[in-house]
Amino acid sequence: MKNMNKKIVQISFKDLFGQNFNGHDLQRYFNSIHIDSLQAVMIKESNDRNTYQFSIWNNSNDFVSNIISYNPWVVHLHLIHCIPYFDISYLPILCSIVPVVWTIHDLWAVTGHCVHPYTCTKWKKLCYDCQNYEYPIPIVHDNVSISNYSKKYHIQRSDFTTIVASNFMRDRISRSPIFNNKDINVIPFGVNHDIFHAEPSCVVRRKLQIPEDELVLFGRTEREHKGLGILRDLLNGLAEKYNFTFISVGEKGLLSLNKNIKHLDLGWIDNKKLPDYYNASNLILMPSECEAFGVMAIEAMSCGKFVIALDSNDSALPEVINSPHCGLSVSRNDLINAVNYFIKNRNIIKEHENKSYEYAKINYNFYSYANKIYNLYLEANKKFKYSNDKYLVIDQILKNFLIDKKEHKNIFYKGGHAKRIINNIIRILQRRK
Repeated sequence: MKNMNKKIVQISFKDLFGQNFNGHDLQRYFNSIHIDSLQAVMIKESNDRNTYQFSIWNNSNDFVSNIISYNPWVVHLHLIHCIPYFDISYLPILCSIVPVVWTIHDLWAVTGHCVHPYTCTKWKKLCYDCQNYEYPIPIVHDNVSISNYSKKYHIQRSDFTTIVASNFMRDRISRSPIFNNKDINVIPFGVNHDIFHAEPSCVVRRKLQIPEDELVLFGRTEREHKGLGILRDLLNGLAEKYNFTFISVGEKGLLSLNKNIKHLDLGWIDNKKLPDYYNASNLILMPSECEAFGVMAIEAMSCGKFVIALDSNDSALPEVINSPHCGLSVSRNDLINAVNYFIKNRNIIKEHENKSYEYAKINYNFYSYANKIYNLYLEANKKFKYSNDKYLVIDQILKNFLIDKKEHKNIFYKGGHAKRIINNIIRILQRRK
């Protein structure tokens, strides 16, 4: 029987895309150990019965109302900057009536607009004169000073528990006045080692119809900050010396490669299919210029693979791959020489593979990650201060929510779910009489 006193609400943009780190796998794990948990997302891709989608009628007030209607034990925020109706001005209200944990996945929380400021340092004081209007959500006018100041004003007045996945991220956001005097917990992401684990290369290559003696390189293709141009130049440079297969996941059709390169352009594929392609590869290439963590790296390491990354001051990858002991980070100018060296010395690759595998087993296990998260939930709930004012706010929010329900403006939608929400609200109100 589920522990109904500990309802956990995970909030994110999508469920399956990035499920290792966006709360979806956490939701499934907590339910599997009888802790009631749900995830609410803007875009639902799964048929998971505990995953709900935001209604098209949503607004910020309704968004908070719906969360509170579940009487959650804790609310865990993930990729909220992609959700148009998560108004940061509601964060102090939400944090005052329920324990909130927020995983900061990138630098959006401390900037006026962007998720990776590259060499720009304006966010350390106040953003202005933005040079990047397009990513992650296009803006028409330069309102970054207003946005940056608004984040500072409301985040400073919100009492939540902060999580980041790397020391790199803790260092970055601690430099911002927005997170001044806030405790920042570092909990690296984990992957399911029942899915991501080492398999003999010869076995998976036969399955994928890749010759056993073929040189196989693996990488990710994406338009923004993943080093697409660097990857293209590297592969075309290697093609002058070697015949090889390049396997890519991510956005399809982005690379213009030498015709001698056999390119398996897979696009986005299911997590359960990914390990075969990692295990079939000789080297994993991650020349990202900016990276707050790099889940692909820990997936590959969990499959016993050697990751070569860019040695960048704007990337957590050198830390995540434990360079130079497990993976290796090198400068952009040295990248092709490093890859050349390891192609010619594959016995050294094996040493790095073994170290990467052992490191990932200890540091990037999903169940260890989930248990650390849960322990932080316990701490957040223990520190949370309950007050009579909180109940006045909750009652008013729920009454307004009930009015919206009469107008059929349900916030999460799923067959038969509205009745359960209303019944739950009534129980909460009755319990406070």
